[in-house]
Amino acid sequence: MRAAGDGIAGEARGFRLHGWRWHHVAIGRELGAISTALGSGVDCGDPSAVAAVVDAFAFARRSVWAVHNTMEREVLFPWIDTGRAVSAALSSFAAERERLEAAATEVEARLARLAAATAERDAPWRGVAACGPETARAAAAVRVLADEAAALFAAEEAALIPLVTGDFSADEQARVFLTAVHGLAGGLRGPTAKLQLVLFHEALKAGGGGEEWGHFKREVPRPARAWIPVWKKRLRGERRGPLKLSGVSLHVVTSLVTLAI
Repeated sequence: MRAAGDGIAGEARGFRLHGWRWHHVAIGRELGAISTALGSGVDCGDPSAVAAVVDAFAFARRSVWAVHNTMEREVLFPWIDTGRAVSAALSSFAAERERLEAAATEVEARLARLAAATAERDAPWRGVAACGPETARAAAAVRVLADEAAALFAAEEAALIPLVTGDFSADEQARVFLTAVHGLAGGLRGPTAKLQLVLFHEALKAGGGGEEWGHFKREVPRPARAWIPVWKKRLRGERRGPLKLSGVSLHVVTSLVTLAI
């Protein structure tokens, strides 16, 4: 199946809701990095290493994926919902989104149990072979979740991008985009919007979004792009120690208020 963000054959040029697709790329990148870190063998004898993975997953789920889901649920899907056939597709996508949200909750609980057991002084698998299978099961759970999320995002894009392009003008799309952004905490200039921009920049620049990197550079105003390195540095300053997960762009454990200019 086509990966989210790789582009659609014959895609019309009128689609402007690129931030929706950028979320798909960013979510996939975060989940993929966490799966890779677990798969490469996190040291279960090092509680801080396991805790870093748990925190990274919580960050991806609550600070990135939840923002995407809220925008779909409260703004994008109600706006697109113009007919019975479309409503059926949207209902199907929404049901799968809800299922994945529940699955993500279960995965986070599994990772939290692994971290809690690892932190115990007399944990049964600290430094013994039992650690490997338990970590492997956690890695498999994250990998399945990442694959299922990618499948949903690809199906949504294939169905909804042509519809939006054909039924809504660029001006209408711009208005719904502003509605979605202003619904974030602090609006267009708030910390949540800035965080999303940093994540989009990291994921797209790394090559995960194909043509979307070009859209990002065209659609995001130059002044905002100039601030991204500053916001990124401030966010990294919020991290609880080093997070050595290659590909996990950020790990935020305190308030994002420091993003305010």
